[in-house]
Amino acid sequence: MKLGLRQLRSVTLGAARINKIGEQMRFNRFTADEEALYIERDLVGGSAFHERSLCTAGIKLWFKTNSPTMKLEAETELRSSRRFFAFDVFVNGRYT
Repeated sequence: MKLGLRQLRSVTLGAARINKIGEQMRFNRFTADEEALYIERDLVGGSAFHERSLCTAGIKLWFKTNSPTMKLEAETELRSSRRFFAFDVFVNGRYT
């Protein structure tokens, strides 16, 4: 089963919004107004506030399934000074 936008919204925690772009879903931690504020701050302070605001740190997909398998496809972009990323997966409350 492939989750659609409505289904993803129902299992997502920590995202202010989820946008569908083509076949991809983009998770945003901040509202569009908050992101605009970060852009404005970048212009004044010269920092990378806006770029960092686009990372997905802290967003969770929280659901139950009786399926024996799960597939997650993801594309990443550099949105921080860190050059690594990870997905923490828990099955039955245990880190997998």
